[in-house]
Amino acid sequence: MITTKLYREFCKNGFVFKNEPEESQASVAELAAPEPYLAKASASLLSADLSKVPSLRERLASAVFGSKEKENFDMEDFEVSKFQIKDLNNIPAQFHEQIAFKLIEANLGFLVAQDLEKFQDIENYTEIALGLINTGWGHTVAENLEKFKGIDHAEIALKIIEAGKGASVAYGITKFHTDHNPITLKLIDFRPDAVAASLGKFENLHEKEIALKLIEKGYGAAVRYYLKKFTFSQEDLAEVERKLEEASEQAAK
Repeated sequence: MITTKLYREFCKNGFVFKNEPEESQASVAELAAPEPYLAKASASLLSADLSKVPSLRERLASAVFGSKEKENFDMEDFEVSKFQIKDLNNIPAQFHEQIAFKLIEANLGFLVAQDLEKFQDIENYTEIALGLINTGWGHTVAENLEKFKGIDHAEIALKIIEAGKGASVAYGITKFHTDHNPITLKLIDFRPDAVAASLGKFENLHEKEIALKLIEKGYGAAVRYYLKKFTFSQEDLAEVERKLEEASEQAAK
């Protein structure tokens, strides 16, 4: 028989139970009468299918003491091929970092990057980020950069670019809280098109070589359009404007 205290505890925690015996259901209905939220929960319980779900007491045990599956987890039995993110709920946090690396090694790094916040007790976000980059998932690091705590954004950006995923850095440059000048110069060597397309997102650009390289590679129009984004000395600005004019004249021939 379900007690008032026990049932209220479950209702407050959002549990719904369907396979209690009929006499317990009747008691629930009676208990529910004084309070609306109990009445609503008991009505749902009485009208639902009462099979194929854990009993009230089984769910209470799981909620209070944790599942036996979690308590008995053995890393040696972990199978990467069968893993789903929801499985982390049944795995002690102390194993989450090991699981992350195993997924990365199995070329399933995207699972780690997109749901990194669900992995608990992570000690080395930099190693995880580098592991993802080195296995071809650098773009997922750029896309989920805010989830990687305490990493060096400049170092990670350059690594992603060198690994051939520079476009993700260019398109997500606002997430990289670091000096954009060296990143931009590096990007131009790999993906000048991505830099030109995202030039308006880069902050505090002052290296004239950025503008000159873009002009040289045929992206003078982007430089001209975003020229006010650059902080140049008068001498450097004059040089950039001269190169823009030369490029325009060359294109007109």
